[in-house]
Amino acid sequence: MGRYFYIVVWLLLPILGAGQGKENDSQGSIAGQVEQLTSLASFYHGYARVKKGEKEYYINKQGGKAFDTVVPNANVMLGNKDDIAAYDESVKSELLPTKVIPFIKDGKWGVMNPRGEVLLKAAYDSVGVDNPYYWKLKKANEISFYLKGGKMLPFFEDAGYLDGNYFDVKQQGKWGIYSFKEQKLVIPAIFDAFDYCGGCGRKPSYVYASHNGKWGILDWNGKELLPFVYEHGHYGMRSDNWVESFTKNGKRLIVHIPTRKEFLADEQDDYPKIVAGLLLVKEIINVAHRQTVKTGNNGSMARYGIGIYGQDGEMVSPPQYEWIDEPNANSYLGYYGPYLLAKADGKMGVVNHSGKWVLPAQYDDVKVYDDYFVARKDNLAILFDKNQKELLQVNNAEITHANEYFYSNGSDGLAVFKVKQRAYYGLYFVDNVRYYPPEFYDVDIKAKFDGENRNLIVGEKQGLFTVFDAHGNLLIPGQYNGFSFLESLPDSLAEIVRGKKVGLYNVKSQKEVIPPVYDHFELMGPQHELIMTTKGDYDKPAYEFWNLQGQKIIGKTFTDKDTINTQYCLLKNDQNGYSLFNVETKQVRFLDYAYVWKVGSSRLLFVSDDGRKGKLFDILEDRELGTVYDASQFNFELNGERNTTYVTLFPFKNGFAKIVKHGEYGFIDEKGKELLPPKYAKVSDFNGAGLAVVVDARKLQEMGYNNRLWPVNIIDKSGRTLLSEGYVAPDLQFSDFSELFLNDKILLFKMLSHTSELRVGLADSKGQVLLEPIYNDIIPTKNNRLLLLKKGAKFGLATFEGKIIVPVQYANMGLGNGAFYTSSDSVDMFPVPVFNDDKWFYIDETGKKLPLEAANLDDLLY
Repeated sequence: MGRYFYIVVWLLLPILGAGQGKENDSQGSIAGQVEQLTSLASFYHGYARVKKGEKEYYINKQGGKAFDTVVPNANVMLGNKDDIAAYDESVKSELLPTKVIPFIKDGKWGVMNPRGEVLLKAAYDSVGVDNPYYWKLKKANEISFYLKGGKMLPFFEDAGYLDGNYFDVKQQGKWGIYSFKEQKLVIPAIFDAFDYCGGCGRKPSYVYASHNGKWGILDWNGKELLPFVYEHGHYGMRSDNWVESFTKNGKRLIVHIPTRKEFLADEQDDYPKIVAGLLLVKEIINVAHRQTVKTGNNGSMARYGIGIYGQDGEMVSPPQYEWIDEPNANSYLGYYGPYLLAKADGKMGVVNHSGKWVLPAQYDDVKVYDDYFVARKDNLAILFDKNQKELLQVNNAEITHANEYFYSNGSDGLAVFKVKQRAYYGLYFVDNVRYYPPEFYDVDIKAKFDGENRNLIVGEKQGLFTVFDAHGNLLIPGQYNGFSFLESLPDSLAEIVRGKKVGLYNVKSQKEVIPPVYDHFELMGPQHELIMTTKGDYDKPAYEFWNLQGQKIIGKTFTDKDTINTQYCLLKNDQNGYSLFNVETKQVRFLDYAYVWKVGSSRLLFVSDDGRKGKLFDILEDRELGTVYDASQFNFELNGERNTTYVTLFPFKNGFAKIVKHGEYGFIDEKGKELLPPKYAKVSDFNGAGLAVVVDARKLQEMGYNNRLWPVNIIDKSGRTLLSEGYVAPDLQFSDFSELFLNDKILLFKMLSHTSELRVGLADSKGQVLLEPIYNDIIPTKNNRLLLLKKGAKFGLATFEGKIIVPVQYANMGLGNGAFYTSSDSVDMFPVPVFNDDKWFYIDETGKKLPLEAANLDDLLY
């Protein structure tokens, strides 16, 4: 029988092709002519790979040439479901998708998506698809860009992407600026080169330009912002009002664009330099002594200080500082906030971007964390807010933000500081002004749930964890070796771990709900309002049941638990026997039986006093059903030994159970009523479509057992037989008859009277014949899309409704593919390769033949 249900040698393994395009980019054979090929293969996502002589190329479903090859791309595969999903998601963004596949047709490049849809016709000498902002197109030694939404630039001698609207383009050997929005050159092509800060966080409103060997600055309208008198290198690129990539006569400059002020850089010094958008300069001062430097041949002393120029090019603070820089400059600690560190009279302080002191220069060291400052003076560490209010003062300690290591990302509004004193850490919570003196070995910040902001502050000491919220409220005391918050639990509850045992803790009431002495717990009930704890190993578990307030709702411990349905559980206690637990009402009903077993039903149990016979118990109606059954199919200790005094009951499947008496089978329903009395030689379980197979005992005896055929019929849930007489099942003595069904369809087997050969047909779930039993084989194709029909040595295709799609007249069919048997990829059914008269050709779903023929069907791989 097995041979009827496996795809055999005539299902060849062909190629991996590609998909139907969005653009019509094909060319077919001349009307009326059939193109002769060396080989062809099955279609895959709208394309098939064919060979003509030594040349391979791909065709579309109309038979026209689609492309010659795809350009290898390790990041995407045609037809791959993950790549298709990633592509579909990417098209929702403002960027171009990168999960695309370039292809080549007649030497020209195009682009398709992993579904095989053509996005860009094959018309280019090359296409670069690596950049998410543009695809670079080359054609006849000219360059263009393909942009989001199918937009394209005109072709130029060369081109560069600036900001998505502006592009530097080359015409007749010179460069200009093209605006895509205005569809024209906004700066004429008269320049030698352009440069632009594409990596700046803010888009510049200007472009660097070179003309006659000198560089200047232009706005997007071509207005000269800085004259063409500078040399330029691509370093220190900016997008604000300062330029620090220019030199003049070999001297490095910093230039302010709006005012055209130039600041000559001292090659022996760090100044001038730009910090946080401000220009720091060192200038001679005539005020209070700050710093002296020996200059000049006469050894005279000049006094210098550091001053600040703002974005407007005006000095916002005179040269009054000895030193000034960004907070935590060049440090992994980073910083955040509109402040600068400054030094005066050898002491550190903080100034804002207007040059005003917000923390006076009185300290040995200062760090900035958002709007908080940590200062050190002698052995004293002090925490200030931006108003110079002293928040915390600790001797011989170090104060840092709790998130110091990744502080360059900012604090995310977390105003929590840790205090290190010797080898211990304490915590200070600004919001609630709470200070926990140093006692922890380590402090960490964690998220309550994956993907959320980290807002739990965790202190660790000797393997015990203390947990605070972001405001300093104690959530979990330092008595446990581990903790976790579960999304399935209420916000007030957390799992706690002591050793290897678990329990539950209420973070609001600060009490243990369930002590950490259990190996596992499981949430139950429609609202997860119950908790089942487990203690012990797999062989000897102990189950207890609790509510979320930590009260045991059943005063017993159970040694076994079986789920019957979403409402009921079967519990067992070694001393007290079996109980039925309703997880919705929280009621427990004692079952006064020595043995209770599940029977595959959501409403029935099998109950017994002696373990050899018993009855069905309806848990919904809370009563026994009347019939007594043999227990051999439920009590495994009987090793299948039946008590023939009683009807043997088998487990329920899909609402019905087999019964057997004196070797003959019938069915009962979940009310315990006989659907069919025990009169059949063999039956199957009911399947999901509500059908079962029955074997007529009398007809089986008439046929004899030696021909290995079983006279079968199909019944529905009403017990009605669906088929006329004469159908058989071949060689199913050790089978459950499942091979007679294709989803909700029935395979019909009949023996030819004149040859004793077996033929197969198809019926629907009501027994209506869809395909007469005249075929040697009926085999489902992948994903049960169609049926392969074999009649004699000929093949065809039909739907599951019995409609013939391809007549049964071909000597072979190519239904396979290199990806045919995988779950992630699929082969196109049509056009389908068929074989007749020593030639392979294609038939589409309308029965039309494509104008292509080949001697071979290849197993080519993409």
